[in-house]
Amino acid sequence: MSEKIRVSLWGMPGSGKTTLGKALAERLSITYYDLDELVLQRTGKSPSEWIEQDGESVFRIKESETLNYFLNNQQGSYVLSTGGGTVLKQENREKLLSLTKCVYLRCSVQTLEKRISGQNSRRPLLESSGEALHKILTSLLEKRKPFYACAHLSFDNDSSLKDEFVKKLMEKIKLV
Repeated sequence: MSEKIRVSLWGMPGSGKTTLGKALAERLSITYYDLDELVLQRTGKSPSEWIEQDGESVFRIKESETLNYFLNNQQGSYVLSTGGGTVLKQENREKLLSLTKCVYLRCSVQTLEKRISGQNSRRPLLESSGEALHKILTSLLEKRKPFYACAHLSFDNDSSLKDEFVKKLMEKIKLV
């Protein structure tokens, strides 16, 4: 592969960034990275630990530092799953937009609720259930939508048709 392929996936927790990112990277035979995992490797603390122990604002600083380090030092092709709030910071959005093909994975609040409720991972910002979780997700999505909308491409991901998504995305990347 002569041209570098660099894709970043944006979206809410539960939008499928990890699942689809891994599938896309595998299909393209390139490396997959998860920003949350990179934060853990670089700082020794997971995003959940940062948020619980130091607050979301401190975590966002560590997340941005990790993202900058990654983007400045990664040489090859890759797929990067960002954290749900990574793109809230203008400098993160600008850097991702200039260095990667940015893809927003859109999902309904109902889909996000279903997926998050079925996961075992810790999400301090979403530790609620039922109507409370619905309200939190609705509020977060409304706040983040304008930032997600800056991505080069958007895909609806309410279904779980991974292979179909990967095929469509590969076609679109070539056109962008």
